[in-house]
Amino acid sequence: MKNILDMIFIKNVKINTSSFRNLYYSSDKSSFAGFNLDLLCENKKYDNYEILKSLIHEIGESHKEFKAFIKLLDKTYFIRILEDNDSYIYDILMYNAKKEEDYKLYDNIFFPKIINVPESLKNLNKPILYVDNHINIIKNEGLFSSYLGYEDWDYKNKCLNMIDVSCIDNIINDFNGNDINSTYSFKKNGGDIIKLELNIKYKDKFYYIDKIIVQK
Repeated sequence: MKNILDMIFIKNVKINTSSFRNLYYSSDKSSFAGFNLDLLCENKKYDNYEILKSLIHEIGESHKEFKAFIKLLDKTYFIRILEDNDSYIYDILMYNAKKEEDYKLYDNIFFPKIINVPESLKNLNKPILYVDNHINIIKNEGLFSSYLGYEDWDYKNKCLNMIDVSCIDNIINDFNGNDINSTYSFKKNGGDIIKLELNIKYKDKFYYIDKIIVQK
């Protein structure tokens, strides 16, 4: 993604419009959908920058997400760039993170801690959950999110893989180190409500959804 960062921030690097497709751009200053070269160039005034922290990973359907904190001469930005399966950039989001509290906020939201699946669950083809202050779906999230009408990449980015974001009931209180077999109401994509009976197993300090039954 360095070539994209160069185009956005470095003043003597030409923007290659063929690198973008159906671009959505949003920053503290402005936003647009389509392509607006003037707005895309609003921060194009630097000779160099420093990547303080970055992460890139697959988000489903061969799309990639790049997240980074970028140190410039007079400010620090959090930037998030989405790339489609043909390597076109289609989404750029930038927040000013110069203040320490802003940096910490974006760091907590967009750089969650990495949770490793234990060996006993690595080959399990079930939605695997890790519970701290949220219920995090850390593997096979599509096997759950499909009931809510989310595409894999959409669910990962809009809900951060936290199952209780879309749950009507206070489900997190039921995770107390034991198996769970209960019915909960969830919001589907579009606002409809779906009731799912979840058979959840507890193993090695993790949970997995063993069975999902749609209730009428």
